[in-house]
Amino acid sequence: MTTLPEIVRSASLRIPNKAALKYQGKNITYQQLYRQVNSLAVNLQQYAHLAKGERVGILLKNCPEYVVAYFACLEIGAVVVPLNTFLTGAELGYIFNDCQIKLLITAETFMPAVKKIQYIYTSTLNIICIGKKEPGILSWLEMTKQQPINWPVLPGRKDDLAVILYTSGTTGMPKGAMLTHDNLIANIHGCAKAIALKDSDCFILFLPMFHAFTFTVCILLPLSIGAKTVILESVMPFHRVLKSLVVDRITVFVSIPLVYKLLLKAKIPAFFFLWILPLRLCVSGGAPLPPEVQSGFERRFRIPLLEGYGLSEASPVVTINPLSDVRRPGSVGKPLPGVKVAIVDETGREVEANEVGEITVQGPNIMQGYYNAPELTAQTLKGGWLFTGDMGRMNQDGYIYICDRKKDMILVHGMNVYSREVEDVILSHPRVLEVAVIGKKDEHHGEIPMAFVVPKENMLLSAKDITQYCRTHLASYKVPRQVRFLKALPKTATGKISKKELRAIV
Repeated sequence: MTTLPEIVRSASLRIPNKAALKYQGKNITYQQLYRQVNSLAVNLQQYAHLAKGERVGILLKNCPEYVVAYFACLEIGAVVVPLNTFLTGAELGYIFNDCQIKLLITAETFMPAVKKIQYIYTSTLNIICIGKKEPGILSWLEMTKQQPINWPVLPGRKDDLAVILYTSGTTGMPKGAMLTHDNLIANIHGCAKAIALKDSDCFILFLPMFHAFTFTVCILLPLSIGAKTVILESVMPFHRVLKSLVVDRITVFVSIPLVYKLLLKAKIPAFFFLWILPLRLCVSGGAPLPPEVQSGFERRFRIPLLEGYGLSEASPVVTINPLSDVRRPGSVGKPLPGVKVAIVDETGREVEANEVGEITVQGPNIMQGYYNAPELTAQTLKGGWLFTGDMGRMNQDGYIYICDRKKDMILVHGMNVYSREVEDVILSHPRVLEVAVIGKKDEHHGEIPMAFVVPKENMLLSAKDITQYCRTHLASYKVPRQVRFLKALPKTATGKISKKELRAIV
């Protein structure tokens, strides 16, 4: 396998009648999937006049058409730009102008936002729309009519640019990480080896497809081994997820910490997982997994819950807790096969075991750079290593622990305070449901830790309760000087706590 479209193409020949996807109760076989991919690819060349290297935005909710569009664009050498469906028209417009999107594949639901984008977009934009046909817009149904397969495919190479993934832009404007076919294929192979997947596995997908973690682990990975993925539009309503676990006989459950918290909180009897479901493996990513959630889940349901770590710039998976080795709560595991991780100080020198430093990554999964941003690329890629901006430590056995974002580190009288460490302590309080700690400017201390806390339902909790609890577990300078209680913490589209929004309300 040298390019991503070969995943579907080869599977359509090897296992044509096996189900690749399931959506709204209907199976789509590998042969049916590739025929749709091939049909769209033909029409992208003939009617959308799409050329190799041109950028295509995909603005869709979870659906099989997303998968078809993704592979069809790659089949003719175009570059896919997955678009966050939660962004505003102005935010999307920035991305369109930054990478000069030539074609947008979207649905009727998003057309009002798309029309706003067209007012601020400086180039001509072709649109393919799923749903109601509009003048001047290409119809998805017409673009996916069956065509003869004998057509000139542009020969792809493994080092061709395949995808531009725009980061969430928590510090400044979004950045487009450029990933090649080789980057993504290397990540797929590394994941498959690390967690010993089988072609008989059945995955469930309910996180947003535009997210790198979701698409790599729940689409590219299962398709590459001939497995099956059941697609749901969303995690809500949650009862649909639970129903699918039973009806679709899910074996691999991929989600974020928030969902595992919900499963632990829900009144689901343990025998439901132990005796009724064939579920054999759970994977958590996208945000830090609290140690008590990981250990509590495994203790109650007797199913391995593997925490991983990654970022868009690494295609995205870097580490995962090994399935066949000791899993350590609080650790994101060991690097994938073929990936190297080093913890370095401010001079770039590797630190000793268990010392905190910046996490750097080297391997075939590392991006080529940021699109249209050479200076930012030079700051991030140095000497063949990706400087992640995440602070962490590695123990003598090679297990990695995330401490904080480098830019989120709190400096109290010149001493480093890692918000993750403080958050883990507060989360261990029996009356705390969620917490986020940020740094707040202070004229006497430089910065002070400030905690936003969500108490468990019907639980009374005071700021004094939190600070006294922290003093028994943390050095005095790490204890939050201010505690604010909220009903819920603001979240990003993938369930990650949005500290950007919390800073805005300080």
